Amino acid sequence: MLSQKRKGDEKRMHLCNLNVVLLALLLAAMAMVPIVSAANDATIHISSAQLAEESRMMSVDVTKIPVRDLTINDNVEKVTVKQSLTSEKGDGISTISPGSIIRHSKDNITRVFDGSGKQVLYANDDEAALVPTPSGKMLPASRIHQVPSGAFLKTVGTETYVISGGEVLFTVINDRAGDMSDEKTLADTNAVLVNPDFTGWIEDAFDNNVPQIGYFSAYWVAPSHPPSSESQEAIFLFNAIQPSAGNAIIQPVLEWNQPSTGLYWTGAAWSLRNGVGYPSSRVRVNDGETVRGQMVWRPSMNAWLIMFTNGAGQTVSKYTTDISTNRNLATFVALEGTKIDDNTDVPGDTTFSSMQFLSGLGGSTVPIVWGQNINPNAPLTQLRVQIISNPSSVKLHTAN
Repeated sequence: MLSQKRKGDEKRMHLCNLNVVLLALLLAAMAMVPIVSAANDATIHISSAQLAEESRMMSVDVTKIPVRDLTINDNVEKVTVKQSLTSEKGDGISTISPGSIIRHSKDNITRVFDGSGKQVLYANDDEAALVPTPSGKMLPASRIHQVPSGAFLKTVGTETYVISGGEVLFTVINDRAGDMSDEKTLADTNAVLVNPDFTGWIEDAFDNNVPQIGYFSAYWVAPSHPPSSESQEAIFLFNAIQPSAGNAIIQPVLEWNQPSTGLYWTGAAWSLRNGVGYPSSRVRVNDGETVRGQMVWRPSMNAWLIMFTNGAGQTVSKYTTDISTNRNLATFVALEGTKIDDNTDVPGDTTFSSMQFLSGLGGSTVPIVWGQNINPNAPLTQLRVQIISNPSSVKLHTAN
């Protein structure tokens, strides 16, 4: 009897141990499944190295730039700008010397000066190639300035200093101060609307009354690309923040058919202010790839950090003081197109999901109430803005 009881006890103990092992394996398997939700999705972490770089960029002395001592000489060779003016090198851009000063005047003339203040270039904005931008309009290439990832755009009055690697790469003086005609498009009298094709925001969800926000994150999947794309038929998908003054916008943007790239998706961190655009360098994106756009208020810099991350984990970013506040702002998710004439020019449906709105990194949730907007001038059918879950998920429908 004792022997049989001992064997029964050993058998029960063995089964108990087996159950414990199976439970442990189940829990481990559950832990390895990625769960994406607003509650469990951690925001970005600002490392000590990044904090040190932010401090270094802030300490760059911009008073040494001779913005008040420019020697105008319009007898220099006149050029027609066809690509973004920048100090970077590469395909699809027009390279200027490091330390250059670019001045955009109210009469639609762009002048470039060297580091000593001597004019080296003269260009008429009206003769420049037109570049699609996520502002809702096409802008002259002479007023688009690509910046390297991680750069800090420090705007003081009409001057914007592009800082990277502990130095000022180039400076932009914009005398063309202007506003946006509404929350969707830059009211830039010199920006060129493309007719008869449609250019502008096609559909969007918006909240125009956000008293304070310090963090906005969204995921979305790169949709099927447009069935037909011709020259300058560009597409932009993004989440965005805009000030109540309406003179600027910041956006991590998924782009299709940019003139400087081609018929494929790219991602960039954009900001636009008073008719001048600043895209970051770009990363490649494939159809069906999950991307992420984040905007983070950095109070120590009085600036916004804009980040776009592709499915491979590659991130492009930049800091900007084009919006120098985290109060009285508007938030958006939007589909935009240029030179759109029918349904074949737009991509498939796009769902912005797991959206987070916080007062700051590690802060409290900011309430967002989405409104819906469809542009009645877009020559498209089956457009619909669907609020799947307010405010975490929004779907922008197209005919594709």
